[in-house]
Amino acid sequence: MRMLGREALRGRWGMAIVAYLIYYAAVYVPLVVLSFLFSSVPWIGSVYSVLVTGPLMLGCSIFALCLFRNDEPKAGQIFYGFEKFGKSLGLYLMISLLIFLRVLLIIPGVVVAIFVPFFAPFVLLLAVPAIIASINYSQAFFILADHHETGVLECISKSKALMAGNKLKYCLLGLSFIGWMILACIPPMVFGSMSLVSVMNATTVGGLEAYQHISASTGTSALMMASSGGFVVLLAYVMVVFAAFYEMASGNLRPGYITSTAEVI
Repeated sequence: MRMLGREALRGRWGMAIVAYLIYYAAVYVPLVVLSFLFSSVPWIGSVYSVLVTGPLMLGCSIFALCLFRNDEPKAGQIFYGFEKFGKSLGLYLMISLLIFLRVLLIIPGVVVAIFVPFFAPFVLLLAVPAIIASINYSQAFFILADHHETGVLECISKSKALMAGNKLKYCLLGLSFIGWMILACIPPMVFGSMSLVSVMNATTVGGLEAYQHISASTGTSALMMASSGGFVVLLAYVMVVFAAFYEMASGNLRPGYITSTAEVI
């Protein structure tokens, strides 16, 4: 599937990077602006994230499927999810709720571990239902991107059906990107370390006021986002590969035909 993803991206890496750079900017740039303009209202950024995450995830899925299928992909498709704003928002909220309800199972385990430390190592096992749920619902936005008429609950139900017997394959495919994720983490980690040293020096020389000035600097935020550019490239790669996974899981792409990727794409 990674081979198929690279084949789909051949000659179109630039378009894919631009598309997911638009996604990255649409998610994070407004957060920086809102935190600067409404510093006294910290929750406004969370409201923005909730409202745009679903439509943007749908747009990313639409673009990835079009790119993989060579169906006239355009970078602007990242915003196509807003045409189905209510449905994409509802799908995001429903998936988040279903996963959150499973996360709540961890709370009793934490309480027990506080009084009985012996059970502390087993608390992590209570996170398994939430992890399984997130895997089960992983195809929901691809389904909505492929069939706009599908309802929210139907997308979730169909995603669970597609993932039956495919959970381990999905996990292994995700784990295969760990090396690239580590490489993408290096620039922001280096920049973060340099920023921390600068902040420490500023607090030593100029006191708390200098620290507040640096920590609130929009320039610092912009540089931090720029140093995360590796994640944009990785996101483009990952989304197209998982589009291939969806195509295979849904039966649109048969394993027997993957003998010539040029013909498949």
